[in-house]
Amino acid sequence: ITSLHLGTALVGTAEAFMMTYFVDSIGKLEEVTIGDSVTSIGADFCKACKKLATLSLGVSVQSIGDRAFKETALKTVNFPDSVTSVGENSFQSSALESVTIPDSVTTIGDYAFSSCTNLRNVTIGDKVMSIGDYAFSSCSILKNVSIGSGVKSIGGNAFSKTTLMSVI
Repeated sequence: ITSLHLGTALVGTAEAFMMTYFVDSIGKLEEVTIGDSVTSIGADFCKACKKLATLSLGVSVQSIGDRAFKETALKTVNFPDSVTSVGENSFQSSALESVTIPDSVTTIGDYAFSSCTNLRNVTIGDKVMSIGDYAFSSCSILKNVSIGSGVKSIGGNAFSKTTLMSVI
């Protein structure tokens, strides 16, 4: 299986679902579509799906769980305006090149985008209030960050080990 369309919410944990039904496909999964009725993406949902390059999030997704898309080949992610939280390590070590966090998001978890070595540009929406510890650390070619006006807290080392040239 290289493509997964999840149209309804899962019963149980996302990790258990993937390990039970797709354990042989985790290394082959290239595309995931999350349907409009899904409101939460659980922890470890597609963790280490190293070929996962395409992600479509439904309009009702509110939270992205810890490590949900860690270590994937995702180059882009389009967050719907329903997302309010991005969990810890959720996109850590992925292939993201650019990230725009919409105004609907209020928290970015610790290590959420750390070690995304292809990440060059980040735009953080005006309603984000907190950026977690090490959230964008070790993004070795990160050059530009635009931080929205609502940010009240930036965690320790949130932008360490980057090549930041401008912060707006």
